[in-house]
Amino acid sequence: MYVRGARRLIAAALLSALVLPLSACGAAGEDAVPLTSDGREIITLGVTTPVQTARALAGAFNARSEDYYVEVTEYAYGTTATPELLYTQLTAGTAPDIIAAAPPELGEAEDSGAFLELTPLLDELSPRLVPAVESALRERPELYGLPYEFEIGTFLVHPSQTGGRESLTMEEAEECAAALGEGCTVFGSRLDREQLFIRVMEAAAGEYLDLEAGTCNFEDPGFIGLLELCMDQRAAGSELPETDGQLLMSLTLQGVDMLCVQERNYGDDYAFMGFPADGEDSAKGWLTGSQALLRVNASGNTEGALEFLNFALGEEAQRLCECFPVLQSELDRRLDEAAEGKNAKGPLTDAGAEKFDTLLNSGLHFGGRPEAVSQIVLEEARAYFGGAITAQEAARRMQERVGLYLAERA
Repeated sequence: MYVRGARRLIAAALLSALVLPLSACGAAGEDAVPLTSDGREIITLGVTTPVQTARALAGAFNARSEDYYVEVTEYAYGTTATPELLYTQLTAGTAPDIIAAAPPELGEAEDSGAFLELTPLLDELSPRLVPAVESALRERPELYGLPYEFEIGTFLVHPSQTGGRESLTMEEAEECAAALGEGCTVFGSRLDREQLFIRVMEAAAGEYLDLEAGTCNFEDPGFIGLLELCMDQRAAGSELPETDGQLLMSLTLQGVDMLCVQERNYGDDYAFMGFPADGEDSAKGWLTGSQALLRVNASGNTEGALEFLNFALGEEAQRLCECFPVLQSELDRRLDEAAEGKNAKGPLTDAGAEKFDTLLNSGLHFGGRPEAVSQIVLEEARAYFGGAITAQEAARRMQERVGLYLAERA
């Protein structure tokens, strides 16, 4: 069990670093804090993602903590606790102390001051985290959520089809696809226009959108070219062709298991690469926070919430991850098990581990954007894909609407 009060000292130190006003500590007085029968403070965890992992985390925490007890509420459609109710509670200051939500969700609430800024907690956790994840988190001007686990979006390529090259420009990729025979394209037809556009935005949005500077450049010819590239894919909902070939396979790596699957399927003839781009130093993929981004309600029991986040990113809790853990020691343990042939999907050779290490340390960024920005660019892209406007008009509309959004946030 945790030593009573020891972790509270750490949480208290973090709160001092965060310079919280007294009102942010939750209830008006100590007597108002709800307690369990054994005297532990009750903290609440609101979940919009699949609830199984959240309940497992809460159960593990409750079995260890002497000071706090977590109660879980699932916010889901078809129940009295809907996601809309959570938005209302955030506005009213009555939301749960901790919120586990998919990365795009609740992003607009960050601007309202609903969540605690977590850079001081990241500073404390930094030596334990996967360096690539920690580095990507620090790129954000303000940090309002921490991932419990992560995934990596990338494209899989067979070096035997590219003359041994593991990074390609778009022109080179098109040449390699043409060499594979009639009907083969760079991305194949399994991705429709919208699906490819979403991946384009994850991989390349940073070139045209700078949230920290509050600027965007969607009218750049390069971005218009990407829109036109997506237009060459099949329309959403259309049937797949009977014969189809692709040079690059879109892939979301969700854990060490999937690394073993790639090696089992392709032997040594595979590599990970990012979206085709100029330059050898381009990142080979992008990070996503999977399904669980942990946020702290600034109006709740912040001390207890920080205690829970410390636990969630610790050794015991990280063993519950289904995707890649953010804790370096747990990731190493899983990679070592795979190297020893103890992974159910097959072994991971030294060459396979090196491919993953190269991918992970290629300068990955989190691909997430504010939900409002994602909605704007997808709306205008759909208008273009549907034939209502030109690519240039779609880009102009994106520039105007996203530019206005960024200006309002400044």
